[in-house]
Amino acid sequence: VSVLYWRNRRLRQRVLGSGVAPTSGGRKPTMGRVLSFLVDAPTPRLFAAAFASRVALLAWVVMWGSVLRDYDEGALLYDADLRRPAVANGTRPSPALPMLWHWDAVHYRHIADYGYTHESNYAFFPLVPLLVRALEHLVPAAPFVAFTALQFVLFSASAVAMRSLLRRTIDDRLDAFLALAAQPTAAELAKAGGEEERRRRHRRTVLGVALFFYIASPASIFTIVSYTEPFYVALTLAGLLQLHVKGRPIVAAACLSFATAARSNGILAAPYLLLFGISRLRRLKDRSVAAVAGALHVAAVRVISAGLVCIPYFAVNKLAFARFCAVVEESPQSLEIAAWIRATADAIAPASRPTLQRMALSAAASAEYVLDGMLSTKAVSRTRDRSHSCPPNWLGMYTDIQRRHWGLGWFSYYEWRNGHNFCIAAPLFIGVAIALRMLSRRIGWRWSRPHRWITSLVFDSPQTCWLLAMLGIAATRMHVQVVTRFVFVCPAFYLLLGAAGAASGKYWGFLLTYV
Repeated sequence: VSVLYWRNRRLRQRVLGSGVAPTSGGRKPTMGRVLSFLVDAPTPRLFAAAFASRVALLAWVVMWGSVLRDYDEGALLYDADLRRPAVANGTRPSPALPMLWHWDAVHYRHIADYGYTHESNYAFFPLVPLLVRALEHLVPAAPFVAFTALQFVLFSASAVAMRSLLRRTIDDRLDAFLALAAQPTAAELAKAGGEEERRRRHRRTVLGVALFFYIASPASIFTIVSYTEPFYVALTLAGLLQLHVKGRPIVAAACLSFATAARSNGILAAPYLLLFGISRLRRLKDRSVAAVAGALHVAAVRVISAGLVCIPYFAVNKLAFARFCAVVEESPQSLEIAAWIRATADAIAPASRPTLQRMALSAAASAEYVLDGMLSTKAVSRTRDRSHSCPPNWLGMYTDIQRRHWGLGWFSYYEWRNGHNFCIAAPLFIGVAIALRMLSRRIGWRWSRPHRWITSLVFDSPQTCWLLAMLGIAATRMHVQVVTRFVFVCPAFYLLLGAAGAASGKYWGFLLTYV
């Protein structure tokens, strides 16, 4: 229905008009007013609009949640006998809207309450459980309301950051990499005095359409349920903003490192940082010693930044491997220290919900093997239960957990029973393919010379390369329908959709059907 509606030229012109420019009657069409607001609204108003969109989406979910029963709330994922006394006697805080704490949120709540009790828990990174636990101590009266409010605030802030990033990218790189219009000659400029104005309007339309697709993305539903999206997206965009606009690579790396602590695919920002540094080196024109030394310094900073981004991912791998796969030796000294840690944890909060301090101490107590070799001279050999297969080293622990517990691996999802999920993901892949095809035509890539355009894509447009890497991983290793969540954070994705939507109205039907 959407495709048929938007392919009607008259209806499309009435609604879309000419982007963010007013029609001949002086009044902008409906979509034009929306795009103008997204482009021109002051930061507080854009923040408020994004916040209001989350409230409206939450109201929509609550309305349908009151009509339809839950398909699967995941309440039986963990044994009931693991519940603490605070759960049994009803003193444990409960969510005001339980429908927001289903599926993955069940795992995050379990980790917040009891720590990483199962090997499968290590598929979920620790930032969200730590925030849940912190809010239960900071806002004990309504921790889950505070968590949802924090999600809304972070998404609204991310919308503001996304606009800044998109505007900066469009102003600096649009003609070079999206090539929406060829550079006019002097004669053409003289003949068409309004060419610059047309290009300015075109840029505004691209920006408005791109931001519209960010706020209306199908993945935005995960910004109101208790998932990692608001935290991962806000931290990633904050890092990109610090890198591209503020020019602070170390601060950017810190933000991206926290994003990795929220979601495992945050580690993909590390090669992005490296590609961004390489692209800066390739554009270096001055070959003097001072210039080269400065460029090498920049490259070293990029390498250090990429390493910081990887730390949370490697730490989770190391801890999971050490706990479930390592062959260790324990000494009497290490056992005594572990017993002291447990006793200290019991003294801090006996028979009550553990505090943040006790959570840390309990984690140390459960990993007493870390003390082995550092404090003892006489070690007693002991082998942990290895009834399941383990990877050869700790670097592959996370992917091994995903494979054994969640069925993820190379092309493991390619089964006939999952065909409907491929249909769900198809519009996104096709939309990106359409936009890239338009890009290749504008730039004039020759497919007979792949090395030329591949080199240009990788080194001159690292954001697009980052997007394609996420699409490739989602298509080959993940549950393919989560591709919308994967690319939710990529500015290049929205630039491509904005370019496709602004260049020709005939793509609007397809793109809005995707939304």
